[in-house]
Amino acid sequence: SVYTFKMAQPLRALVVVVVSCLCLHLHSTTASNTYPGQTLQEKIDNAIREGSSSLSVTGGDYFFYNMSLVVSFASEFTVIGSEDVTLWFTCGYGVHIDGCRDVSFQGFTIDYMNPCFAQGTVTQADTPLSVRAAFDAVNFPLPQGPLFPPPLPPPKSGPPISGIKCKVTFWDPNTLQIIEHGNHLISSITRTDVKTKDSVTYLVNFTNEGLQKSLDSYGGVLITIHPRLGIEHGTGKAGGLTYLITNSSNTVSKNITLYGGATEAIVEGGGRGNNTYQGVRLRRRDTPTTVTTPSGNTVSSLATRLLVANADGFHSSCVRIGPSLIESEISFTGDDALNIHSRMSILLKTFTDGDSPSAWIIDTLGSSSPADYHESTLMLEQTVPGDELEFWAIRTLNPLGKAKVTALKRVYDAEALKLANAAFDDINAPPYSAHIGHDFGTRVWLVNWTITNSDMLGINVSKFSLVDVPRLRPWNSRIINTHFHDHYMRFGLFDSPGAVIHDNLFERGFPMYIGESGDGWLEGPPFVNNVTVEGNTLIDYVSKAGGIFANPLTTADITIMNNKCMINGTKYDCTAK
Repeated sequence: SVYTFKMAQPLRALVVVVVSCLCLHLHSTTASNTYPGQTLQEKIDNAIREGSSSLSVTGGDYFFYNMSLVVSFASEFTVIGSEDVTLWFTCGYGVHIDGCRDVSFQGFTIDYMNPCFAQGTVTQADTPLSVRAAFDAVNFPLPQGPLFPPPLPPPKSGPPISGIKCKVTFWDPNTLQIIEHGNHLISSITRTDVKTKDSVTYLVNFTNEGLQKSLDSYGGVLITIHPRLGIEHGTGKAGGLTYLITNSSNTVSKNITLYGGATEAIVEGGGRGNNTYQGVRLRRRDTPTTVTTPSGNTVSSLATRLLVANADGFHSSCVRIGPSLIESEISFTGDDALNIHSRMSILLKTFTDGDSPSAWIIDTLGSSSPADYHESTLMLEQTVPGDELEFWAIRTLNPLGKAKVTALKRVYDAEALKLANAAFDDINAPPYSAHIGHDFGTRVWLVNWTITNSDMLGINVSKFSLVDVPRLRPWNSRIINTHFHDHYMRFGLFDSPGAVIHDNLFERGFPMYIGESGDGWLEGPPFVNNVTVEGNTLIDYVSKAGGIFANPLTTADITIMNNKCMINGTKYDCTAK
């Protein structure tokens, strides 16, 4: 049956920020129909429950307020929208497709009722890099919860980045492009007494890892401040991720436009994967729009919003077959454009019991993982007896041996949890000094194995060795004919064995990377092979040393050919030296 339904120390700097109104002329494109999102949610739930093959959604604006739109446990089901269907969310919520097979979600626009970041204009730039700017309190009200939370205390050891919450980005007022890419991280903020009806002033200390140019030379430079890892509160559904797919396979996301992202915009994690994204556009609005909610409130989405997503544009982790991203656009992200990887777990303690060795292993979280919203997407959650384990040395990623899982279970032993709670500080302190850049949680498993290395007497593992499950690597991703541009950080990490990256355009961001250069983010796999990078164009990326980095120590059989690289009109060799 078919239903038809209407319906955003190195160098330390002091920043005093005040933000002026950036949008004085709004063009009203008010839709003729507005609906509460709950109505659409109920229609989708009913269609799935009754075994329908599709649901057609026509016309109008659907307001979800403090809830996500969830499509769960469906198979062979299609939700079809049209160009004039917009799903409106508040920061922290979005679309969540969970536990689905052969589900298609097509023809929707996704936006946020308020931007998920603060934006303004620099009015004065002093030396040493003391900036006064006006933050627009009308068109850019502070998102739900404080945008500028108090900083976390620094860890006992490890990088200070762990205690920093927000990023500062400077924008050219003429091109509306990022002036300096890289981490400009806020370490503390104090509100000053300059506050009016339309603006608010903050005193901001931030850590700068590369901003060398004088802001004076830009004149009226624009500024955004956004949470470093986005806005991550919600119902436990999408949890801040704008478009989230978990534990699903063979889904199709087609002709979807996203004008905002509270955290990462498009995220998939867990399950077989093999998901396709075609005609997906993460971009700014061309023109402003104003709509009226069912309760009579006015909502404006401005074309002058500089950021589209607070963090990564597209992030895939812990799927068994990587994504296919085809004929799409990923732009204006507050971190990387695209990352594809698995996760590496951390060995805590080994035990020897005759021929059945075992260990406590932390099933690691990551700031790039949807596990806070779906624990089942993690590596050991998906591991089963019979899976192969590979062990790797911390920091060097040297191989230590292989084994086959005979049994595993989650444990809550007091000693195990004590070791796990101390692990972050311990692993970042001598003699390990691993420089892990984020908390990795305390989910501990007891894993038993048998040795599969016939040429070895045993496995040379010890505390804090890294653990990988090859079956759970994101194999065979396809990134084809997609436009990536204007990113705060890199074009991406392509750690997908068998991947094809072909005929894409990359503009304005840091280079792309294949293979791990370290383990600071615990993103695997620790070894990547058979990747083809061909026919791509890279323009104005932030490195003359090369636009495509393949680590020779952690990769093999990488084909890089027929790519074009240019910076300011000058051709460069694409391959890093």
